[in-house]
Amino acid sequence: MSHIKRVPVETGASPTGTTNAYVIRDENECLLIDPPAEAPTLTAAIASHSHTHIVVTHAHPDHIQGLTNYGPLEQTTVWGRQWHTDAIKTATGITPERTYKIGSSLPVAGATVVSLPGHTLTHVGFAVDGTLICGDLARKHSSVAIRYSEGSIRSYLLTLRRLIANPPTQLAPGHGPPIDAVRTRLRSLYMRRKKRESQILAQLDSDPQSINELATAVYDRPLHGVHEEAVDTTRAHVGKLVREDKVMLSESKQMAWIPSWQLSKRTETIHLYREQGRVPRGLTPK
Repeated sequence: MSHIKRVPVETGASPTGTTNAYVIRDENECLLIDPPAEAPTLTAAIASHSHTHIVVTHAHPDHIQGLTNYGPLEQTTVWGRQWHTDAIKTATGITPERTYKIGSSLPVAGATVVSLPGHTLTHVGFAVDGTLICGDLARKHSSVAIRYSEGSIRSYLLTLRRLIANPPTQLAPGHGPPIDAVRTRLRSLYMRRKKRESQILAQLDSDPQSINELATAVYDRPLHGVHEEAVDTTRAHVGKLVREDKVMLSESKQMAWIPSWQLSKRTETIHLYREQGRVPRGLTPK
């Protein structure tokens, strides 16, 4: 049985103030996952091992900046996902020496690479002894941003559904404490996204609304400090609805509306459900 150590590291790049690095020990080698920055606690955690393999779940600054400190060390090997190593080089200047594919087993503790697209399209996790080190797939007490510019709501929902059907024993997230009630938490995150989608549909009609207006309307809290993130996540939701032909989006991607044929369909559905004594969530007219 391998040992997994969570090492929270303070970093200004993190939206929560700290990002979790993980160190997995296996005999003389170790696996370092998501080094956010150089830190004495992280340096001490890998110091006693003859060799350190370094991987990241995705190339956001708060999960990868420590590569500039630990990557050049003589006793380390930096790994990157096959065909996607350029993101690491662009973010850190470090070129991965070895690559892995989805499903690969890494040299330490049989850690297996798991595809987790959503937060970013190339996001991965690492499964070890029933624990899934999952980066920004989930947090215990809050949701994660899915930005239109680099993520996908559709991919995120598919990832959640796959893990709900076959959950790991524990999730080790990139921010905050571990998650033990995995299926319950993943279901909650899934329903949160579906609810947001319904709120967007209920808010829209044939008159275009800006993505900024939509974000302000559908979020149930002030957006101080996270306004840009909320707007981009709302745009990602709208992007999914556009792919499903439920919503139209302007070429500038700033304005969204429901096409007339979808509004007619929605009105017919409302009348049908009213005859049955109920109106489904997301279809209630203004």
